[in-house]
Amino acid sequence: MPPLERNEQVVLDLLAGEPNGLTRTELRQRSHLSKPTIQGIVHALRRAELITRVRDPRVENGDAPTGRPAERWVLARQAGLVMGLDLGHGHAFGAVADRSGSVLGELEENRNLDVDRIGAPALGIAVDLLAQALKNNGASETDVHAVGVGIPAAIDDQGRVLFTDYLPTWATVDIPGELHALLSERFPRMRLAPKNIRVENDANLGALGEGLNGAASGQRDYLYLKASTGIGMGLILDGRIHRGVDGAAGEFGHVSVSPMADELIKSEIRRPVAECPRCRKVNCLENTASCGAIVRQLRATDPAYPADLTIQDVIARARDDVRNHPLCMQAIVEAGIRIGYTLVDVLRIYAPECVVVGGLLAEAKDILTKQINEAIEGAKGMPATKIVIVESDRIIRSEVEGAIALALQAKTYRSTRQ
Repeated sequence: MPPLERNEQVVLDLLAGEPNGLTRTELRQRSHLSKPTIQGIVHALRRAELITRVRDPRVENGDAPTGRPAERWVLARQAGLVMGLDLGHGHAFGAVADRSGSVLGELEENRNLDVDRIGAPALGIAVDLLAQALKNNGASETDVHAVGVGIPAAIDDQGRVLFTDYLPTWATVDIPGELHALLSERFPRMRLAPKNIRVENDANLGALGEGLNGAASGQRDYLYLKASTGIGMGLILDGRIHRGVDGAAGEFGHVSVSPMADELIKSEIRRPVAECPRCRKVNCLENTASCGAIVRQLRATDPAYPADLTIQDVIARARDDVRNHPLCMQAIVEAGIRIGYTLVDVLRIYAPECVVVGGLLAEAKDILTKQINEAIEGAKGMPATKIVIVESDRIIRSEVEGAIALALQAKTYRSTRQ
């Protein structure tokens, strides 16, 4: 098969991650190529079955401009598939997508997976899920061009876990190399290049996912705050993940809580006294406002709360039975105050367009975000930043869609021309 021409590659790269497609005019504006050149490329790529027409989404919404809508073009399935996998604290979840970023099907979730404890064997389970996803979608292993993987830890530039004192089972694991070996053994015809297996921190992937299909779609500067088992932050600056030196950026959970927050909190809920095992602080956000911290504080305050209390239990009681469980409501409110006042200085530095709040704690919705918003609105000289909460049906999907977005950055396509 002859290689793609340079300008054809440019157009394909522009269409990657555009589920709604682009018109010829938009392709011309973004590529800076001439109108005849774009017309010729679109014709050639259509004949090669690498692109196909798609309906303008504004027609479906009833707000399309008058007149005949311009043709929109997206990457066809023949351009190949990508896969995204999110390995979290206790689950594996993923999806298979085409090169436009449209999800074709989701993988089965496995909530019995302890990623922190088992280490590399989790990748074997991930491969099993990838195999099932391909089977479910009638796809061939040869269709897969790239895989994006999320891990609940800081990831260095070689795809290894950065702070291994907290995740010792991952200390010597070359994640891309190990996953490539497993995939090559399971799928000998896949021919997946090692460079096209990409690994990233889960909060960074949550940020990418919200930019691809979520609350931050179309924005170039925003923050994704993941409040879950831990607290992490994905920073998107000028459309790109800000990883910092060796991938260490975004450890928002280990920033000390603003003193202004603690001055406002006067409830009976017991504050933590034990140090955070990762940063050795008592008053970091992860030790005081994460899901685990909320549960620990409630059980320390009232022994009537059971040993198997979960954050889902706390949120349900705060939302549906607050009269009998006022401490559940108060614990979430306090977490929001701590996050909000601590977030203020981050917003002063980065001045993002919005902050998207995700993770399991985001299921509390306005019980949490009202406090975050009030902290920001009460601060002086702040940028005009929106706080957007991720709806509960996206709590898991944000990270896996970010893994898809990461895989889409691998610019490889199959030409079908003879």
